[in-house]
Amino acid sequence: MNKFELVLELLKLTNFSEELLMSYSSEELEETYNNLKDGTDEPNSTDSVNLNTLKGIIGEECYWIGQTITLDEARNGIDEVKEIRTMFKDFSEQTKEWHLGRIKHFVNNPNLIDPITIDDNCCGNVQIIDGNHRYLAKLILNHDTIDCSYSGLVSTLDYLKIL
Repeated sequence: MNKFELVLELLKLTNFSEELLMSYSSEELEETYNNLKDGTDEPNSTDSVNLNTLKGIIGEECYWIGQTITLDEARNGIDEVKEIRTMFKDFSEQTKEWHLGRIKHFVNNPNLIDPITIDDNCCGNVQIIDGNHRYLAKLILNHDTIDCSYSGLVSTLDYLKIL
């Protein structure tokens, strides 16, 4: 299978976002696909966490290479930009306007918000690994929860789940 076909198959088998899968090499995709098909790897499960609790830990700022956008900037800026439906762009071309366009896309299409990926890499140092645009969109939409794939301390996940 080519890379595109592997991504399509893995989208069916996992809760990984297309954006995350496209960042993998063809070899990594093939290994992940084969492990899932062989039963040697389980697809990630998702959890629904309290968005306000997560916001209390992570804050209202999201970071990309060379860019930072606050919740207020996103709320005020999405009306000024065109909606960006495609998620892939060379990092050097990912301007603040481009990121705002991605956020606008998810605000306008909340049914397309896939689970985000959260990592608690050290005792409460919770970070969004994949899904900053979706996170800000959920905050703008005033949703109560957000689905995520989580890795880290179970106690932190339990805390995030409290509604």
